[in-house]
Amino acid sequence: MGRSTVLDHARAAFRAREWPRALDGFRRADTLAALAADDLDLFARAAYLTGHDDDSVALYERAFAAHLEAGESESAGRSAFWLCFLLMGRGEVARAGGWLERARQSGVAERPDCATSGFLMIPGAVQEMYANRPNEALPIFTAAQHIGRACHDADLLALGSLGIGQCRVLLGDVEGGLRTLDEVLVSVGLGEVSPVVSGLVYCAVIETCYGTYHLQRAKEWTQALGRWCDDQTGLVPFRGQCLVHRAQMLQLEGDWSQAMDLARLALQRLSDPPGQPAMGMALYEQGELHRLRGSFAEADAAYRAAGRYGQEVQPGLALLRLRQGDTAAAVAGILRGLGEASNLDRPHGDRARHRGCRRRTAQRRRTRGTDPDTGCSGTDSDGRPRTGCGPARRRRSLRRPRTVATIRQALA
Repeated sequence: MGRSTVLDHARAAFRAREWPRALDGFRRADTLAALAADDLDLFARAAYLTGHDDDSVALYERAFAAHLEAGESESAGRSAFWLCFLLMGRGEVARAGGWLERARQSGVAERPDCATSGFLMIPGAVQEMYANRPNEALPIFTAAQHIGRACHDADLLALGSLGIGQCRVLLGDVEGGLRTLDEVLVSVGLGEVSPVVSGLVYCAVIETCYGTYHLQRAKEWTQALGRWCDDQTGLVPFRGQCLVHRAQMLQLEGDWSQAMDLARLALQRLSDPPGQPAMGMALYEQGELHRLRGSFAEADAAYRAAGRYGQEVQPGLALLRLRQGDTAAAVAGILRGLGEASNLDRPHGDRARHRGCRRRTAQRRRTRGTDPDTGCSGTDSDGRPRTGCGPARRRRSLRRPRTVATIRQALA
């Protein structure tokens, strides 16, 4: 079989989303003769989607150089963007920043009529958003979205809209933000967006829905992500994270046994190749399920392992400490978590914080001889709870938001 035929088969496999066959075809063609820049981009993407991250990085570097040699600065900038994306996902932030700056020096970043200029805005906007500065990130994402729409680039339009939706949620417009995210996922479902961007959008939207307690939305999009993963032969990224999201939904439905099976399968999938970012999520979910089932030692070990992968372990670890009777450690952990969390994470932290405060208050009332359910320290002459006590007052107090200062006072 000649090289051109091998290359045609590799391209056809790529279009069919048969990633291992595409990877093998591009590798064979590249062995016969060095691939052109556009085919190197496809080769790099197939390597990423089959879990060969190191190969993908090296191939994007080759694609960048080949595009520059051919005088294709816009295409070179796009290769550099995906290289930056890969490196940031691996935690190599300095190296990613170096490639981003190299792409900007090619001059494409200053061209508003060029889709690549919009792509090069995305990493800075993401950094602002995750630094909890959505006011600064929102106009950058909006500018990128406008460029994507003007240039008819579905990937850039999707990434810009994704960032806009997440920023709106962070700024308190949860319903408006989720409507924007739903719209992005419609374009993903129609096949208008490339596989890598599709997977990113699915996972980001599900995490946002789950983090803001819009659980029906999270369940629907988790099911859609599962179908999307199943339709692609040999897909490695996103598949393990999909299993984690499915486990989360089963946990919420009370099917803890099946949820644990999926969490274990997710860990197995995420272990090969090693270093996948969702590993911390899978370990945290295992910790949650162990805690709910009363296996406290196993839960503690899972939370600690999740933390080593950079996963936030609150509120799960705090709720574990609460179950173990260490209320002070539980509330202290939640205070730390709330201090570091974005608005996307706060609903879970707030719920655990209130639970810790209720437990602390009940302990103090028992110490003072008060009724932990009514909050009363005595009765009036007719044997009724004193004025201001009773379940009605307790229900009102739970609806009243507590400030961080109030929580700190509970630790005194």
